[in-house]
Amino acid sequence: MRGLAWLTLVLLAAGCNEYDLDNGPHTVTGPQPDIQVTPPVSDWGVKLPGCISDPKAVTIRNVGQGPLHVSNVTLSGDASAFTLTDAPTSEVTLASGESIDVHVNFLAGTTTPYDASFDVTSDDPDEGTASAELKGEGGNNPTNADTFTQPSPDAVDVLWVVDYSCSMQGVVDELASRFDEFIQSFVALGLDFQVGVTTSDMDPGGTDGHLLGDPAVLTSDMTPDEIRAQFDADISPQVVSNTEVVLGAAYASLQDPGYALDQGLIRPDANLAVIVIGDEDDQSGSVGAPLRSAAQYSDWINGYKADPDKATVSGIIPISTGGNIFNVDGCNDFMGLPKIKGTVDQTGGTTQNLCTLDQSFTNVMDWLSFTAAGLHTTFELSGTPAAGNAGITVTVNGQSVSMDPFRQDGWVYDPNTNSVAFYGSAIPGPSAEVVVTYPVEGSCSN
Repeated sequence: MRGLAWLTLVLLAAGCNEYDLDNGPHTVTGPQPDIQVTPPVSDWGVKLPGCISDPKAVTIRNVGQGPLHVSNVTLSGDASAFTLTDAPTSEVTLASGESIDVHVNFLAGTTTPYDASFDVTSDDPDEGTASAELKGEGGNNPTNADTFTQPSPDAVDVLWVVDYSCSMQGVVDELASRFDEFIQSFVALGLDFQVGVTTSDMDPGGTDGHLLGDPAVLTSDMTPDEIRAQFDADISPQVVSNTEVVLGAAYASLQDPGYALDQGLIRPDANLAVIVIGDEDDQSGSVGAPLRSAAQYSDWINGYKADPDKATVSGIIPISTGGNIFNVDGCNDFMGLPKIKGTVDQTGGTTQNLCTLDQSFTNVMDWLSFTAAGLHTTFELSGTPAAGNAGITVTVNGQSVSMDPFRQDGWVYDPNTNSVAFYGSAIPGPSAEVVVTYPVEGSCSN
């Protein structure tokens, strides 16, 4: 009896202290919040003492399922040079997927380095305080250090719209032979992808936005060999059309009750990438599709998803003077494609030069696959480098990347867009941290 009484007392005591018999705490169940603070490092580079720098945004996001309660945002470490301009002054609740930006200013007082911490207190169950690093330096030779973080895409739906006019035969053949490079990039990224193909033929009895092939939707569940074989069969011209309606065909395919929707190509949560390939501008309004402008097409694509960044149009089209389309004459200036080019530019896609594909089709496939996935190949700088390429250094995940003036496997600075563009295997992968450091003019305006 004495042993039984002792056991009863132990069990009662354990119950009062809410411990299981194994002396472990109860497991918290139900949807939980999960805090994310990005970027992990904000670096202002070297700034002249006494010159206020442009603010950098630090994003606090709830990537969990339950509501996140942010109670405090503070600075710690050597924080004398940093100030917060719009930190919350009371508790903020972020639903799943919601975020807020807090802007940080840097003002060096002396010619010394500063290293501080941006700290966020919340009710995240396993990360009560989440932090990001803040770096800057005072000096007489000012530089900018721009930090970018690649997105981490999960799923993408791709619609190829191929110009079926006679002059495109050589391009179509080359596209078929190089399509495996496009798919291999998706495989390497670990994407959940779907691909469909239609044509520019909106003539009576033409494709009219229907997806080609059986199966009409190529998916990541298929082997690369199966995908390549079906794509080859899909783009082998069956009907030749002399009226190119690439954007109109995309609209007919994607807009409810479009055929790509009926055939299962489009998923609500996936990125959407429309890729058009042709040697003449869209002729919507002439046959099969109402006349629409570049602004109308881009507004439609930008509104197709809740997040405009999740839908783009890219194009393989004539861009510059001279050259042939695989020995077909005529890829010249007068073939400017303002409607397609305008739609690409206004939806955040990428344009590749049809006239030089025989020299760079591999790079084209790299660019298209990464852009389609929602990754960036070009990064616009916050300031203007003092001497062009001179003095610019680029790292990806802390590893130095070389400049490549031949645009094959490295980066190039484009003064026209004030951006750094990556090529080949140098294109940063998902979630990669890109840092571009460059000298700027020595005045407070920078």
